[in-house]
Amino acid sequence: MELKPPRPLLGLTAEAPAPPCALRRHFTASAFVVEAGRVLLLLHARKGLWLPPGGHVEADESPDRAACREVREETGLDVVIVSARVPSRLPHAAPRPEACLEVPVGPDHTHIDLVYFARPRRGSDTAGLKPNGEADALHWWSSVELQGQAATGDATMERGSLPPEIGTLALRALARLDGQVR
Repeated sequence: MELKPPRPLLGLTAEAPAPPCALRRHFTASAFVVEAGRVLLLLHARKGLWLPPGGHVEADESPDRAACREVREETGLDVVIVSARVPSRLPHAAPRPEACLEVPVGPDHTHIDLVYFARPRRGSDTAGLKPNGEADALHWWSSVELQGQAATGDATMERGSLPPEIGTLALRALARLDGQVR
């Protein structure tokens, strides 16, 4: 009996690659960093919105490590991801994202953002942070500030606005991590 080569999946071969997708999707990772009852957000220079530090996951990089790298690049702060590792009994289990957001960034471009919760690494200076060129400002938000912004915010997303889903996740990070012993 002669073995036949496997049939190409979906009719695609090296000679006939897949047609380009109309929608580009990129994986990104971000981290809500919590310290002393406050959460760190940055005023994104291009978007003009208060967002957590984050950015693209690079080739051969895990999303949780990308989140840590992006926090360091954008704020100068070294962090540790504290999101649960699932399943916890496995020594090399990766941290589970706290949320996954699909963020349209253009008519044919979407970011799939894996969101983590983090704390500054022990001994890190949280007072002397300076934004890089991607952020106009950094601010440690309290729950009172977040709740006040949510109460007065509007849907127009003017410069300096806090998107509602970001406020909700920041409050969730504070509720989960505030008061926990490191």
